Amino acid sequence: MAHRIAVFLDFIESVKVILLLSVVLLPNLIISAIKLLLPKKRKNISGQLALITGGSEGIGRAISFRLAQEGCNIAIANRNLEKGQKTAEEIRKKFNVKVQAFQCDVSKCEDVKRLKDEVKKSLGTVDLLINNAGLMPMEHSLLEGDDEYYQYVMDVNLTSYIWITRAFLPDMINNKRGHIVGVSSQAYQLPLHSMTTYATTKFGNKGFIDALREDIHCYGFGDFIKTSTVFTGFVKTKDEMVDAVTNNFNNFLLSLCEPEKVADTVVDGIMKDDENIYASIIEAFFAALVYFFPRNVKNIFFHNLFKSDKRDEYVKMRLKSCKLLNC
Repeated sequence: MAHRIAVFLDFIESVKVILLLSVVLLPNLIISAIKLLLPKKRKNISGQLALITGGSEGIGRAISFRLAQEGCNIAIANRNLEKGQKTAEEIRKKFNVKVQAFQCDVSKCEDVKRLKDEVKKSLGTVDLLINNAGLMPMEHSLLEGDDEYYQYVMDVNLTSYIWITRAFLPDMINNKRGHIVGVSSQAYQLPLHSMTTYATTKFGNKGFIDALREDIHCYGFGDFIKTSTVFTGFVKTKDEMVDAVTNNFNNFLLSLCEPEKVADTVVDGIMKDDENIYASIIEAFFAALVYFFPRNVKNIFFHNLFKSDKRDEYVKMRLKSCKLLNC
């Protein structure tokens, strides 16, 4: 009898919790749904200083040009200073904005601290921070490659977000203005083989920005400091990546996106303060759909994603190069 009474009381408490949550959550859900349907007001970013890591090529280069087009002053942080300077000169000739390239290895905390001092001295405080620098080791499964290289990929793709944000966030707080963007990838949701480390870092990029957003709101800065995560698919950047996609994937199921198109979407999302920015809505829906497929269905999908006439040969070639299996 006592057990039945305890179960009944637990049921009553559960009903109370459900009713309380309904009263609290329902109005907020309705308001959120209305906001989603209404067009967002675009903010003016002209005259603001944007720092783009890895801004000399690929997506970073395209974003640098697109932000300059909106009237932003541009700071390009690049490990290769010469490439950064070349991109900066092209932007300077095309747009009437301040632009300068800075040498920085974002994987190194001391380099990032030096970068902050140099940018502040030359151009002022940063308003838009674009964490874009990254490596995409498409030919390294977890069985391949050197230990040092894996650590470097983790440091460039993920740990750098911590160093960069810690360096530039305090000035944003003092100025009561800022926007921090992290470039992630659909690989966090739909990882392919040989991309274990890359997918891990991209999942981490999303987690970092999500957690940072909560910190910012907790401390009371959420009204004037915004955060966004960009989710990209396969983009036409480096030649080796384009070759790998072209040679190993079914072109009917997988297409490459132009960096300029991604940049348009990113800047539009920044100006609307979107928390999640997708390079392609169709691509995002497709990745989410496949993510929830059962494993056997995923296997069929991935088998068709790779070109069948090359897949077996490709896998055998890769297995021969697996260092951990050939010690």
